[in-house]
Parts: sequence; C-alpha cells; structure tokens
Amino acid sequence: MTAALGNTAQGTPFATGVDAYVYPQFIGYALRAPTTQDIYNPGTRWQNNAVSPAVQYYTIGAGTWYELPNTSYGVTSVTGTTNQITASPTVGAVVLSLAGPYTPATYTAHGVLVGEGTGSIVATATGSSGQFLVSNGASADPTFQTATPQLIVTTVAGTSQAMSSGHVYIANAAGQTTFTLPATSSVGDIIRVIGSSLNTGGFKITYTTGQIIWGPAGSSTVTTGAATSAAAAAQAVQIVCTIANTTWVIVDNSGTITLS
Repeated sequence: MTAALGNTAQGTPFATGVDAYVYPQFIGYALRAPTTQDIYNPGTRWQNNAVSPAVQYYTIGAGTWYELPNTSYGVTSVTGTTNQITASPTVGAVVLSLAGPYTPATYTAHGVLVGEGTGSIVATATGSSGQFLVSNGASADPTFQTATPQLIVTTVAGTSQAMSSGHVYIANAAGQTTFTLPATSSVGDIIRVIGSSLNTGGFKITYTTGQIIWGPAGSSTVTTGAATSAAAAAQAVQIVCTIANTTWVIVDNSGTITLS
C-alpha cells in the first residue's frame, strides 16, 4: 500500500484510515526551551542553551515535558544538613524543612539569644540565680541584673531592736523603743522606722562610735547614744546610707523627729 507521508513532527498519521501515529525516535537539540508545538514526540530531547547552565528536556508522552537530570545541567539532588535542614525526597519535588534543635558550639551555654538587626544572632552572658533579664534600651543588648529587693516588714513588740538594712520596723510597744543602726551597710541601703498608734512612748535610733545621721536641721552631734528620736505615737522616719557603714541621711519623716 502506498501512503502519503504526513507531518511526523506533529504526530500526523502516515495514511488516511491508519489509526496509529508514528513518532520518530530521534534526539533533537535546539537552542531554546521546548514550546507547545514540541510536545508530540515521545523520547525527544531538547537542550536550552539560553540559560546557564544549559537545561535538557525530554517527553515520555504527548503533552508533558520533563527536565532531564544530569550532573552537567542544573541541580540533580538536594541533601539536608545535620540538625539544621532536612530534604525529602532528595530528587524531584524536594521539600525542605527546618530540623532541630540547632546547637552551634559558638553560643554561650544558658545565655539568651538576642537579635542584632542584620548581624548574627548572639547570646547574652549568663546571669546568677535569682537575677532578671533587664532591657538596657533600644541601642543595647539586655543583661541579667539583680533586682532591687522590697523592704522587709518587721513588727517590734519589745522596747529594743537591732536593725538591718532593707527593713521596715513597726514599733508596737507602749514604751519608748530603742533601735540600733547596723554596723555594716552599703551606699543606698534603706531603713524605715514607724511608730504605730500603740507606740505612745515613741522611739529612738542609736548607733555605735563613728556613725552619724544627717537631717534637714543638720546632723546628730553625739558619737554614741540616741541620735534620732520621736516622743509620741504614730511618728515615722526613713533613712538612707550615703557613706558605707558610717553615714545615714533622713530622706522622709512624719511627725517630730529630733536629732541629738
């Protein structure tokens, strides 16, 4: 039978009435990617030299082109990194996922990771037990710092009390209550003495040799004994250490406080 040749590149039958299409099995290369008119030749390869590196394509059936994996052209597989990124599968449609925990050896153990804008993430220095992470403003990294403790409230039922820094003492005895300054103190230490309504005899603050209390009217003049006193109920005074161990200043008071 004599048949008229058709357009084999487009998959046209060789003769009228013949159901089968004939596809030539040849490798053709073009300096471009395949187009919609190139999809009718199964097994045909095309090489696109317009990109770098060049990419080869092939088709296994009418309608679909596939990129041809080759070590000389593009990426053939993707491999994950330990404790950082996983890749599954390693060829084809690869999905990348973050893996953890990420434990680089360059970060300070037990520090807190801090962003540095466009720079690398850093870790803060470690703090001590009980410290808090405190902001140092918009232009500085936060740091661990010791929080200023709240004053400890101590009620005093008797008529004498040795004092410690960082305390509020409330005198409840009817008789005059004697409070003694601590021998050791740091700059900024605070002590408050408050006489309740029960403390009708008031209170006095004494100290040891070399200590002194300053107030609005000057300072105490004796080196030992009653430096500051209140002679009635419901009086109060707050003093702050300004020179370690020796000097205190009255920063607040209620009622009549007398410096001796």
